[in-house]
Amino acid sequence: LAGRGVGAAERLLAERRTRVEGLGRGLPDPLRLLEEKTQRLDERVERLARAARVWIEARSSEVAEAAAKIPHPKQTLAFKGRETEALGQRLAALQPRLIETHGRRLADLEPARRLRRAFAQSWKDLNGTVESLTRLLESTSYQKVLARGFAVVRGPEGVITEAAGVAPGVPLEVEFADGRAAAVGGEAGGETAGTGPAPKPARRKRPATASDDNDDQGRLL
Repeated sequence: LAGRGVGAAERLLAERRTRVEGLGRGLPDPLRLLEEKTQRLDERVERLARAARVWIEARSSEVAEAAAKIPHPKQTLAFKGRETEALGQRLAALQPRLIETHGRRLADLEPARRLRRAFAQSWKDLNGTVESLTRLLESTSYQKVLARGFAVVRGPEGVITEAAGVAPGVPLEVEFADGRAAAVGGEAGGETAGTGPAPKPARRKRPATASDDNDDQGRLL
């Protein structure tokens, strides 16, 4: 059995070898096949290069023809400039007529009259506001303060607001409501003349009444 199995395997391998060799003889030569494919590829490359050159030449001629039909930018600008000038002249000729026509139409409209009245009222209100603000500004200005009995003292370096800022012999300028007067800083009693403590105002006496004579409880104030 072992000898018969070995013989069967050898016969099977021989048959398969014969079949493969027969199939191999039917196949083309690989080198020849590669040469044919290489030739076809070279031919396609050459054809593609020629086709690309032809296509580029055709498109170049088309672009040249289209460019020849396009006017030069300077010519276009000149032409548009003449058109714009003509339109400007026509518009200038029509402008007075249009203004007159539309002006009459606007004048006849009720909103136009209402707008004029509203503008006049707004102008009047604005003038009143400005006048009131002017009066308020004048009432808060330092000139009004001077008119109530105050004064502004100025030294060489500007306005003086404290007594310590007045040195003896320093020229001063005192501004009143009706004008200015010159003064000189000095000392009196250890204090700068004219800048010492203000005297206490005299106490106003309450007018006597009939109830003061019979006031058993006294006065609270």
